[in-house]
Amino acid sequence: MHCNKYRGFTLVEVLIALAILAIALAATMRATSMATVTAQTVKMKTYATWVAENRLAEMTALQIFPSVGMQNGETMMAGIAYKWTQTTNETPNKDFRKVEMAVSLPNETQKVSVLVSYVARSSGSK
Repeated sequence: MHCNKYRGFTLVEVLIALAILAIALAATMRATSMATVTAQTVKMKTYATWVAENRLAEMTALQIFPSVGMQNGETMMAGIAYKWTQTTNETPNKDFRKVEMAVSLPNETQKVSVLVSYVARSSGSK
């Protein structure tokens, strides 16, 4: 019976273990990176939706019955500049207007958020 008093891993076993570890770490880094990008995208979309909601809430609070047409503007939200486009259309009922608020980042054409609402004419409409 052959007895070896030195026990341990061979160089090949160590290299295989290191290769498996490297692959696992690379996969973990990729998953972490994708999660970070996703979180950033969700944050931008949430803020853009708040910009649209704030514009519509302002119209309601000030009892503004918007004119038909387009308006553009910029709003800061959480330190980020967003541009918005408000498109107002008539509806079959003359006391309502369809308002579409499209929000994007200043140097981009892709809309981050779009919110459609209907605004009613109130007795104190301006």
